[in-house]
Amino acid sequence: MAFPYISIGDGSVTDWSTKTAQGREIRIGLTLWDDGERATRLHQLMGHIEDAVEALPRDLPGWRIASCVFLRTFVARNPAGAWAGVIDYRFRLLSTI
Repeated sequence: MAFPYISIGDGSVTDWSTKTAQGREIRIGLTLWDDGERATRLHQLMGHIEDAVEALPRDLPGWRIASCVFLRTFVARNPAGAWAGVIDYRFRLLSTI
């Protein structure tokens, strides 16, 4: 696999319904992998990913994103040499159907 690349975690989904609408809370982790000498490029790319997530359209087929919240980020180096930058988000969605 060519660096850099991103992997999307399985995430977890829980009920976030209200009295009047069906809802879901989704927690998801995005992991960006890079093989640079230092984590400089990784940090720059992570910033672009954060910008892209924040720019997601709020209206989706059958759902509306009520909130998109950044939870945490961390960077670690794999003993094999690649850097991993993890970005965790929480999305809360309400059904529009």
